[in-house]
Amino acid sequence: MNRIHPLALALAATLAAAPVLARDTGLVFVSSEKDNAVTVLDGRTLEVVKVIPTGKRPRDLMFSPDRTRLYAACGDSNRVDVIDVATLAVTDRIPVGEDPEMFDLSPDGR
Repeated sequence: MNRIHPLALALAATLAAAPVLARDTGLVFVSSEKDNAVTVLDGRTLEVVKVIPTGKRPRDLMFSPDRTRLYAACGDSNRVDVIDVATLAVTDRIPVGEDPEMFDLSPDGR
């Protein structure tokens, strides 16, 4: 996994996908709507660490207040996928209704 995924690099460089940084890990998470995935980059080298398959058209990304989970609004799957930041895997899928594009969490995680 030493190669930088060209799409991930372009998206991170232009901020087109609104990447989010996991402060404690140095990882950058970038949604890739057309690939139905969240690409994880090393924040220093921008090399791809992992590509996490998600529901269709992941859009808005947001960390839980304790930063152990990353939520991805998957617009064409009508759900929010929950990604465990430690394992870099989808651990839950929350049905939320038609075409979620963005969301917010309260400080208590609701």
